[in-house]
Amino acid sequence: MGFFARLKEGLHRTRVNLAGLFSGAVVDEDFFDELETSLIAADIGYEPTRLILQRLKDGRFKRTPLAVGDREGLRPTPDRVRETVFDWLMHFFGGTLEGLRVLDMFAGSGAMGLEAVSRGAAAADVVEMNRRGADAIRETVKKLKATEVSVYAEDVFVFLSRTAQTYDLVFIDPPFAAGLQAKALRAVKARLASGAYVYVESPEEFSEDRLTAEGFYSVRRGKAGAVFYLLAQMMEAA
Repeated sequence: MGFFARLKEGLHRTRVNLAGLFSGAVVDEDFFDELETSLIAADIGYEPTRLILQRLKDGRFKRTPLAVGDREGLRPTPDRVRETVFDWLMHFFGGTLEGLRVLDMFAGSGAMGLEAVSRGAAAADVVEMNRRGADAIRETVKKLKATEVSVYAEDVFVFLSRTAQTYDLVFIDPPFAAGLQAKALRAVKARLASGAYVYVESPEEFSEDRLTAEGFYSVRRGKAGAVFYLLAQMMEAA
């Protein structure tokens, strides 16, 4: 019997009414908990239920337009690059970002931190030095009810000097003209949890030699137009 036939039979047998569940529903954690209970009660199985919920949760903010100002140097990560990067991350983290703590160092529109939360990350610290930009992110966070996201309007290097938090996933995408990629890698090393991944975006290829000099190695690399990007991990101490 195919999956959908089993789903239909299970829902009928247990009298689970998915139409009633979805009708007028607020899609929040309570909704997902109720849906999980309903699917398990319908004898769909734990793993198919987990996959269905993960797919529904993926990109929970995907259709929400983000405020992108016209500030000099502001250059949001292209959508197709973001999709590729999160495909990589889902692979390396075993299909889910649940429980991860995330740092978006040069947040811009806040898209990367918000995307991580939309895919299950437990918390995201989003740092944007421009106050207008940070206020715009706060408005988006409020609109989305993304309570997992904290927004900081300050220099990210000052933020790193005072925080004791460690992170499982870090996004480094500074204004290209600033050339802060290497400095950011050095600054964030002390705040990385064991097994953490760091995403770096740059206007030219950030070579493996440069990465090694900062104590990291790449696990994936890509290029889209004039954007070079990579996913890295910190080298283990000798």
